Amino acid sequence: MLCYGQAISRTAYAGLFAPLSTAHGTGDGSTTFNPPDLPRRVTAGKDDMGGSAASRLTGTSMSPNGTTLGASGGLQQANTGGASSLAPVRNDASNINVAQEHSHTVTVVQPTMLINYVIRI
Repeated sequence: MLCYGQAISRTAYAGLFAPLSTAHGTGDGSTTFNPPDLPRRVTAGKDDMGGSAASRLTGTSMSPNGTTLGASGGLQQANTGGASSLAPVRNDASNINVAQEHSHTVTVVQPTMLINYVIRI
């Protein structure tokens, strides 16, 4: 059975309902239940972690790619990644804002469903 979070009959799949119960959804509340909804998640074997540590993004870890814009009124050229010529881009901005380094913490946790993988023998 695919784990798409769809409503499934509690009586027709009593053997599956017994261990899952309503942990992943109550279905209609009386005759159906839901398996895990996995299409937009990454599965990971269950351990004692369950997520990721907070990461600090700094100016060093997010350094610019080395491109420097020309002065106001100047021309900026960019490599087009395989094209035979460079395309000039006109810069008419009088002020250019440059991102500064920040010291706040950003937690990065992708949507993950922790499950136990079981092999029936």
